[in-house]
Parts: sequence; structure tokens; C-alpha cells
Amino acid sequence: MNECHRTESTERIKGEDWCVACKKPVGEWSVYFEESIHTDSGYDKVRRCPHCNEKCFEDGNFSLGCFFFFVGLFGLPPLWLGLLNQFGLAPELDFDHAGTALGFLAFAILNGAALSTLVAKTYKWCLYRDKP
Repeated sequence: MNECHRTESTERIKGEDWCVACKKPVGEWSVYFEESIHTDSGYDKVRRCPHCNEKCFEDGNFSLGCFFFFVGLFGLPPLWLGLLNQFGLAPELDFDHAGTALGFLAFAILNGAALSTLVAKTYKWCLYRDKP
């Protein structure tokens, strides 16, 4: 199990004044430092509910966001091009030029980021819609 160090500090999180796990209002989230392999310092700052000790949504592991980023990255651009081609609006893409390839890559990354953000916001809305 990861090593966990509780601090004396607390934090307010905008948009998260309620714990999904214990269904209690939370004004100030407890701050912890937990071991992590994902940061250079070796520790992540994690905010947890003072009642049930669950992570807040912002610090939780929402793995579907990463999945939908890749769906948007690889799945949406061909779909957009197919729809534009169907209506006769498809642009002429010449991937021999670096500018066209980089523009298409930027378009794909924006699609992935937009889809991932949309799914994360929708998931958070579904969790918090029954808030008392």
C-alpha cells in the first residue's frame, strides 16, 4: 500500500462541496501527501473527505477520460473527414507537406481533449446531480 502522510492543512475545492462516497457536505478537504510514481518528487498532493477519507473527484482516478482521449484522437478525425466527404466539403489533404500533417495532428489532439473533457464533466455531473 502507498505511504500516506496527513498534513494539518485543509483546502476548499470549487465545485466540490459534497462527498459522493458518504453523501455529506464538505467545506474543507483534508490534504495528504501520498507516494506516487507519477511525479518527480515521489509524492502527490491528494485531498480527501474528512468524514470517510475518500478522494475528491478532482484527485480521483477517472480512467475513462484517458480512454476517451484516445477515442477522440484516433476515432473522431476519420469520422469528421468521412462526414465532410459525404457532403462534398472534404478538404484536400496533402500529407506530403509537414504543415498539413501537423495541422491534422493538432486537430486530432483537440478532438481527443474535447471528448475527454466532455466525458469527465458529464460523469461529474452524473455523480453530483443527486446532491442534497
